[in-house]
Order: sequence, then structure tokens, then C-alpha cells
Amino acid sequence: MVTGEFPLPNFLIIGAERCGTRWLRANLEEHPEVFTPSASVSYFNSLDRMRRRGIRGYRQQFGGWSGEPIVGESSPKYLLPGNDPREVARRIDANLPDVKLIAIVREPVERMYSAVLHHIKRGRLPIDADLFAMVAHSHPDVDELDLVGAGRYTANLYPYHAIFGDRLLVLLNDDLRSRPAEVYDAALRHIGARPGFEASRLDRVLFSNRRSVRPTGPRLSRQQRRILYMLYRSDVEELEALIGCDLTAWDPGPPPFGWEAEVPGIAETVYAETRSD
Repeated sequence: MVTGEFPLPNFLIIGAERCGTRWLRANLEEHPEVFTPSASVSYFNSLDRMRRRGIRGYRQQFGGWSGEPIVGESSPKYLLPGNDPREVARRIDANLPDVKLIAIVREPVERMYSAVLHHIKRGRLPIDADLFAMVAHSHPDVDELDLVGAGRYTANLYPYHAIFGDRLLVLLNDDLRSRPAEVYDAALRHIGARPGFEASRLDRVLFSNRRSVRPTGPRLSRQQRRILYMLYRSDVEELEALIGCDLTAWDPGPPPFGWEAEVPGIAETVYAETRSD
């Protein structure tokens, strides 16, 4: 334990929700040059919390620090649209002007289904929640829980990219699963830590719901996934340009003929976004 004032972080993992932030934080904290709190801090997403705690209270979240040169924290709430990423990015920049950021993104329909499982576990959704029906019929929980919005990565990342530029590293959950050591090394290099360290949990993608939630609601069919992906296709194309990466593997293919009549609410949203582009 180091006495005196605790440090401010020089890196943040900002999300996205259900994309692997826990995996990255858990493995980074094993590195001898890195310190992170063992739980999400979620400071900059709440203006009330910032005012109550102040920067001194924020420093207290790093009370376990033992002199490691690289200090960070993670919170997927920093990238949730309901928390206004534009304002969160400005708050981070004002308080941590030299900070480096890491975001992780995942195929958005898969992310949305994982979020439903998470919210079922937390008691925010019923055990028989039907994701497709909720989105198709504009259930209030869809907006309240950012089920669709959290997967619109480009819209949520743009404010960070505009402010932080190449200090923002965007990783893919697909790579985290297929080549975790390479992803881990990329994260280490980005934050300035020595690469090549062998963390013990690289092969375990940590999610909090897979083993403990047994939902009774219907799983998404292949056709439903294709329809829901229509909500993201435009955003994914912009994300490809933003991060310079081919994401065509995410695309499940075109929706079935006549899908617009089946889910007019989704069709109206898709076409409205297309007209605004």
C-alpha cells in the first residue's frame, strides 16, 4: 500500500456493454505494471456522482494502488447512449486530458441478446422476456435499458474519436475469442505496458449470465436476427470506415421478403435512419 494521494487513471475501458470489458480488466489487472480496481467505477457517466464525490472521491476508488505506473478503470456505462457519450467524453477529457481509451465491440444483435440475459439475471426483465417482440412492438424497456442503442457503436464512439483521436483503441470481441493473446498484447501496447505478459485468464471470456440464467422466453430465429440486424447495418458500415476494419462477417444476410409488413415499427426506424444519412 502506498500512502499519500492516490493516482488518477491514465487509461479507461469505456465499453461497450456485454462485449468483454470484464475480460480485459481482469487480465490487465494481473500485469505487474498495471493497477485497476476490481469493480466498475462508473464515475464520469453520472454528473450527480461527480459532484458528490469530486475528484478527491474519484481518487479514493484507486485505494489498492501499490505504485504501479499504469492505472486504469473500466465501465461499459461510459458508452451507453442513455448516458450521453458526447457529454461523458467531454467530462473525461476535462479531468483526464492525457488518458488513453479502449473500447470493445461485438456483433450488435448478439450483444443485444446477451444484454437481455444480463437484465434477466439482474431482475430488470422477466425470465420469459421475448427480445424480438419487445423490439418489434417498441416496449418501453427497449429504450430504458438501451437494448438497441448500446449496439449502435459508431454513434456512441464518434464523440470519443473526435476528442481523443488515436488515443482511442477499438477492439473486436470476435478477435478476443479467436486470438486473445494478440488482443491482450494490443491493449498492453496501447496503454504503455510491457507486452508478452502471460495473464492466466486469457482463454476465459467473462460474462456474468451464461451459467446462471436459464431464460424461458423464445430464442431469436435466424430470420429474426436478420430483421434485427437491419437496425444496425448503416451504423456497422460507418464503423468499418471509422476503425478501418472489414465487419462483413457480422452480417447474417438479408431479411425475408415482406419483412416490413411483419414488423412495421422496425421498418419505419430503418427507413427513417436511411433518409437521415
